[in-house]
Amino acid sequence: VLFRCAVVVNASVMAAKVEIGAGAYAVSKAGAAQLARVAAKEGAPARIRVNAVLPGGVETAIWREAPMFNDLVAAQGSEAAAFDALGKDPPLGRFASADEVAGLIAFLLSDSCGYVTGSSLVCDGGYLL
Repeated sequence: VLFRCAVVVNASVMAAKVEIGAGAYAVSKAGAAQLARVAAKEGAPARIRVNAVLPGGVETAIWREAPMFNDLVAAQGSEAAAFDALGKDPPLGRFASADEVAGLIAFLLSDSCGYVTGSSLVCDGGYLL
């Protein structure tokens, strides 16, 4: 057994790039990514791997709770149109699906990543470019 267990911390691309009005969120996500690095170093002697995932926009139901998104839905005419409008920012031109982020997490938890620890992997469609 190469490692005893693997942990993935869900942070955000906002750990690396901030937007006006999102300071507290960005700081908390940067802290989560840093916590993953510290935990990786502390867990290494016990063969515990820890990594962070930094997703960009992900098309999930939680957006329905955001007043900004509801305003955008009203302006665009539908949730699909609102996601399309938001998704134009990254170079790939769309938000990620939850399954795409889950696939990255599953990869990090797999034996294929037995030598990956202390990393922050970005899943943002090129938003940071």
